[in-house]
Amino acid sequence: MGFERALVSGTAILVPYLALSALLPFGIIYIMGVLRGRNGDKDPLLGAKVISCLLLTVAFQIFLLGTTIFIETLIDGGGDHMRMDEQQRKTAMALCLSGLLVGAYAYYIFRNRASATGDGQVFRQASGLNAITTGLVAVISLTSFLVAMFNESPFVAVASMFASLVTYGAGHLLCMVPVLHNWQQTDVPISLPNISSEQASPDVVLEPGPDAAE
Repeated sequence: MGFERALVSGTAILVPYLALSALLPFGIIYIMGVLRGRNGDKDPLLGAKVISCLLLTVAFQIFLLGTTIFIETLIDGGGDHMRMDEQQRKTAMALCLSGLLVGAYAYYIFRNRASATGDGQVFRQASGLNAITTGLVAVISLTSFLVAMFNESPFVAVASMFASLVTYGAGHLLCMVPVLHNWQQTDVPISLPNISSEQASPDVVLEPGPDAAE
């Protein structure tokens, strides 16, 4: 029971920490959107975009955490730690399911409601934020994995670093797709209807008034 309680309490502390850590960068994103609106690019759905992208970010990080724990238990399963791995596997499945449910809700709000007007700056900035976070974790995991391999560390440590490397490396590549796609975008000029000079300024014929003869 001690391990189960520690696992549940650790998860209960970690998930709110992920949510609170995302408030500051998304607060900055919201302020940047408000400042852009003063230049004439006001987005009426800015708040909905920031909220939905914040929820997407938290759900994505929870899903990556659950996937990392699940892969680690698959690699290190069996032996004397079967009961412990089973509890970790159940926790990982719960984290993945929570991330999928919250992510599906946030994606529906963003895709079908929030992205109807305005530009995609909020989504691009959120993708960049997730790319930075997952990239840093992937680099740290890669370095720790190589150090553990070269020093012949216990298999548990190697499996943990490998699972983190695979999960967050894949998450980083996924986040880089929209970032690179928007880097390559070009501005599309707005096509205006072709109005001829006659339609723009029609000739007006003035009739002479009664005083013209005088």
